[in-house]
Amino acid sequence: MTGAKDAASGRVRVRRTGGIAGRTLEGEIDLSADDDRAAAAREILERLDLSAPPPETPPVPDAFSYTFEVGDRSVTVPEQHLTEDQRALTDLVLGFHG
Repeated sequence: MTGAKDAASGRVRVRRTGGIAGRTLEGEIDLSADDDRAAAAREILERLDLSAPPPETPPVPDAFSYTFEVGDRSVTVPEQHLTEDQRALTDLVLGFHG
């Protein structure tokens, strides 16, 4: 897990790369903010393990990859391997709506 200390301060960044157009989309949330998005991000981060690499599989052409950064931890995950919590964090940080 990221740990309460990392999830309570700093920033969480999510970067989406790849896709057919090859555009990069980035977003971040200040985890020390006193708002609903920061609270939701802290809750999700308590459940995530950013030190565990995703399974190694062949890349999928034109698929997205997501990089999650919190403190000194960073992990890049292919779209097909996103966990439910990683997808929820992506939606929250990048502003995607179901």
